[in-house]
Amino acid sequence: MTKKHAKLRETISAIVFSFSLSWNASPVFLLLRSAIAVANACLPLFSLFLSRELIDVITVLPADGFSRAIWLLILLAVTNIVLLIAGRILQYIQPIHDEIMGKNLRIRLIDKGTTLDVDSFDSPEYMDAMQSAQTDSLSLQNMVWNTLYCFSSLLSLVSAFIVLAAENWLYAVLLVLSDIPFVLSNQKYAKENYQWFLDHISEERQTSYIQSVALNRRNAFDVRLYNMKPFLIQKYTVIWQTLIQGKKALLKRQNIMLCVYAILPEICTLGISVGIIRQIFTLTMTLGDYTLLAGLMTTLTSGLSAAATAITNIYSDKLKVEHIKEFYNIPPSVPDKGAVVLNQVNTIDFRHVSFRYPGTQYDVIHDLTFHIRKGERICLVGSNGSGKSTIIKLLLRYYDVSSGELLINDTPIGDYTLESLRNAFTSLFQQYDVFAFSLRENVTLSESYENPVANNNKIIESLEEAGGEKILEKCNHNLDIGLSKQFAENGLELSGGETQKIALARALYRHRSVAIFDEPTSAFDAVAEKAFFSQLVDRFAGQTILFTTHRMTTVHIATRILVIENGYLVEDGTHEDLLKRNGVYAQLYSAQTNRNT
Repeated sequence: MTKKHAKLRETISAIVFSFSLSWNASPVFLLLRSAIAVANACLPLFSLFLSRELIDVITVLPADGFSRAIWLLILLAVTNIVLLIAGRILQYIQPIHDEIMGKNLRIRLIDKGTTLDVDSFDSPEYMDAMQSAQTDSLSLQNMVWNTLYCFSSLLSLVSAFIVLAAENWLYAVLLVLSDIPFVLSNQKYAKENYQWFLDHISEERQTSYIQSVALNRRNAFDVRLYNMKPFLIQKYTVIWQTLIQGKKALLKRQNIMLCVYAILPEICTLGISVGIIRQIFTLTMTLGDYTLLAGLMTTLTSGLSAAATAITNIYSDKLKVEHIKEFYNIPPSVPDKGAVVLNQVNTIDFRHVSFRYPGTQYDVIHDLTFHIRKGERICLVGSNGSGKSTIIKLLLRYYDVSSGELLINDTPIGDYTLESLRNAFTSLFQQYDVFAFSLRENVTLSESYENPVANNNKIIESLEEAGGEKILEKCNHNLDIGLSKQFAENGLELSGGETQKIALARALYRHRSVAIFDEPTSAFDAVAEKAFFSQLVDRFAGQTILFTTHRMTTVHIATRILVIENGYLVEDGTHEDLLKRNGVYAQLYSAQTNRNT
């Protein structure tokens, strides 16, 4: 297959992809827009013929001239009214159709963004691809409009060319040839412009990030405390200056050449018009003929220009649509190919598991082997960076193991559907957030979607167990109050400790067979922490608990302790057993308890 054929196939594929999305948005609106495109191409040509006949009738004044002129005027009026109505219909349906399509695209983008693997967010290439997909999503709507506009322009162009060639083939050929340089250059420069955009998308993303830092409420305190305004403005300006200089140089060169090429059709039209007027003066043409030919030339040149612009835009849109399709087709590094539905976790087995993060050269987990039975309370102990959180991420299949086996209920973890696997756990991670939704929605999250009328008592109970009594007092037990002033002036603003309690209540509300808590009480005082873990044991009685903590005073609730050091499992046992061994755990415990005393 030649390079040109490949490009043609890519363009057709992009058009089909865009029209399929447009059809899914509204078949009726797409058909109406297509019909209006045909009307806009054909009816103006029909008006030209009517105008020639009308002028000839008025000029020659035949016996039945008045009645013929009236009928011609009526037909012209009807044609113009149809075009007017079609234009108004288009003005109504196009923005609505585009809005529906835009909503579908945004939903699709959200779906893809929330489905992609966690490691994607560590990749600059992925972030560039996502930025490109967000920026270029409008091109899918434009592709539909530009294709219809191109079809209308080409239909008008071909019709005008055929009629003009029937009158004088030389005029038609000269006009087409004079516009070819502009068409080819426009297409070439469209490719240059989009390639320039792709080459500088990282800088564009940096400017967006700097703006978000300045305008994001979470950064407001640091921005003001450290007087970051001059730094942010300067950094933004430096990057922007680099971008604008390159863009100016590119556009200057392109528009000088396009201006030269755009003059050629005008000179050609002038020469042809002089020839037509000379024929009128020699009585070989009528005034009506001049009106028709002048209108055809205008239609032909404007059709060429419009078609060229539309084709250029289609080509530009095609490049963007291809990138969007590539983003949508990014394969998961954690494939969801399992067919087994996990309802209950009874056993968990790590068998000689090793793991390294994508793009890195060293394992962070080494030959890890341990077994967890239902109802055990397992505490992972180790210094920061020892691999505790990585074990949790592997268990939830945010990443797949590099080697070894991870089994649940003696079944390889990859055999389960991802949805059922993750639905079998409730968890609280070190990194968490409270969303600008209601208190109710923040606690119930996806379950609020499945069950809009959530159990108020269960929500309140979860908040109280998480130590959120004061939060409930602040909002007078109004679970529908927003947890941000971003969308409502009466929204509730939370402290860091209160934010953690909301996240903790979320984990408690989602009662599952296994509860995972990664440093769940870092914002609690010692008394509140002791009460929480006591409630945790009661709430998940008979269920499996896996938790990490930096306070050794809380390890007593664990039935087993796994000591992780540099990615290795170095000790496994009860609190009492590990103290007797006088190994790594005993040293950690002794160091912290002595420090606390």
